[in-house]
Amino acid sequence: MSDLDNLPSVPDDAPPAILFRLSYRADVNHRSGYRPGDGRERIVASMRGWWELDPDEVKSLNIKYAVAFHRGVTRAVVEIDGWKWQDVPGSDHNVFDADADGYPYHDDRWRGRDDVRWCFTPRTTKSSRAANVPNYVEEAWIGQAGKRVPVSMRDTIVAFWPTSPIDSARDLVGKALELLGSGMMPRMQAVYELHYGGDWHHELRQKHGIFASAERVPLHDPYVYLQVLLRREEAATFEKVFTVTTQPTLEHLRDARNRWAHFDTIDATQASQDVREMQMLLTDLGATDEARRMAQIQRTLDLMVRSGRS
Repeated sequence: MSDLDNLPSVPDDAPPAILFRLSYRADVNHRSGYRPGDGRERIVASMRGWWELDPDEVKSLNIKYAVAFHRGVTRAVVEIDGWKWQDVPGSDHNVFDADADGYPYHDDRWRGRDDVRWCFTPRTTKSSRAANVPNYVEEAWIGQAGKRVPVSMRDTIVAFWPTSPIDSARDLVGKALELLGSGMMPRMQAVYELHYGGDWHHELRQKHGIFASAERVPLHDPYVYLQVLLRREEAATFEKVFTVTTQPTLEHLRDARNRWAHFDTIDATQASQDVREMQMLLTDLGATDEARRMAQIQRTLDLMVRSGRS
């Protein structure tokens, strides 16, 4: 029996939290990871970031707390005050610069992979860099010497509590399609209006028969734009708009939208590929904000793939 077996498990009613797995910090001077004897402030400094995740998904579960765990045992819990993101090229080492005391709260320069990652800001007080959480939260997550996390979580870099997924792959594809529609709409409308005039939606309905009723085109649905763009004569209208997007990509995205709309089975691997192509299309259209948010969804799906969730 190991020491881990002597520890209590995290209770089922523990407050919702996001869990970060810390690796062993072999070098005492290394700024990232866990080392036996580390105090709470040092652990919190290491767990803050930077992580591949979507803060909007964290907020959607009303998660207020972040928990650090090492080798299956919780080590510290802190209240999340906010999030910040960074998109900086560099090396592949998951370490961040810190101040002279080893705490990165006032210096968030990051040497990381060339992608967008998020860092949370802990709630602080005048007397502490990381404010104490309520007693019941401390007891639920840490207790006297830490709590055992579920076996299924122990090899996951970022995990969530409750243990049910934040979203299914299907839910995330639905959110991605909403972003795709909102990103395409203003840019496509501008071209349509130039080509067909203010009543372009009626003109396209009459010309292509895509819509069964005389009601206004559902402009928020990316299917509207994808289906029309797949008409050869309409694609020619957008030749100067697209620089990268191809007809096969448009066909793939239309099929992805239809799989979602028809409640077909969608696994995380397929969803990740679909969302990556949605992001490329938005980037091609110059919809940078929607493309950035799409990238967050795609990284969440990649985490699901690596952790075996679907």
